Amino acid sequence: MTPALAVAEALHESAQPVQTLFCGPAGGVAERLVAANNGAFIPLEVHPLRGGGVLRWLNGLLRLPMGMLRSDRLLRTLRPDLVVGTGAHTSGPLVALAALQGIPTLLFEANVDVGLANRMLGRLVQAAAVAWPQTLGSFPGREFLSGWPVRRAIRAHVPQAIPQPGRFHLLILGGSAGASELDRAMRDALPRLGSLAQALSVVHQASPQEVPELRQQYGAAGVDARVEPFFADLAEPYHRASLVITRAGAATLAELAAAGRPAILVPLPAAGDHQLANAKAWEEAGCSRSILPNELNGTSLSDAILSLASDGSELTRMGEAARSWHRPDAASRMADWCRFAMLTA
Repeated sequence: MTPALAVAEALHESAQPVQTLFCGPAGGVAERLVAANNGAFIPLEVHPLRGGGVLRWLNGLLRLPMGMLRSDRLLRTLRPDLVVGTGAHTSGPLVALAALQGIPTLLFEANVDVGLANRMLGRLVQAAAVAWPQTLGSFPGREFLSGWPVRRAIRAHVPQAIPQPGRFHLLILGGSAGASELDRAMRDALPRLGSLAQALSVVHQASPQEVPELRQQYGAAGVDARVEPFFADLAEPYHRASLVITRAGAATLAELAAAGRPAILVPLPAAGDHQLANAKAWEEAGCSRSILPNELNGTSLSDAILSLASDGSELTRMGEAARSWHRPDAASRMADWCRFAMLTA
């Protein structure tokens, strides 16, 4: 949802702002993000096909006709001038039906490797914006390189310099799914950090079920920590972060680039291969270090934290490498296409 929010910001900044509506699963992180940014949200239930094995795939396939029906009803009710799909499974039927009904459509591919749904949608949409140069060529004749759209708060308020030694500020983002493994690894890593624990300041977005125990363990270790299941505004935590420990989702990498922050990336297995590909590309560019899902534990995580915390020049170099991937005009590039498409439709 974060790319959609960034593009909406850019559209609202124009001389003739447009009305934007956001669709996604009810009660999830997407809805909370939209509410935190004062946006209008319409729940749309479309069951995912990936991320839960054969049973989830079959369940999603059986429920797909109902998702298509809901999407068609929504399009006929709202009659939008434009539909933008930013990669969530909810957007698939909506974007496909909009394209087939002649509504201007823009697809955003945030990952290095194009997923199956976007490969199929790419044959229908008018245009596709891609975040990575490596992805160019995936949508022949209808693609352009936009970079990652990032919200204004993170673009505007994060300094380029990594905070100086003294307190070591960790930002830990488990994400909207699959955070528990990362939470447990950090819990097991804490006793292994030795004297660094006394210098730590931590902001940790955790699974709701892990929050109480994490708070207790940080407190017992004397660590200044904020542990919550959701942060509506991450601009300040990025501002303070010496190092970010996170999944390798495209939206997170976009924010790391805008913030110019070094990272330890732990790809989410349930996301298929695209987070693995993102993490590999980010590490090869010198922006991060990676811990593979089957290697994640307290020892591997504490070793990575201690290694980077002891090398300020490496942290700075990694942050600068991440910053070099940031395209500050990404949201405006996509917004410009949207305005042109609506004017010429």
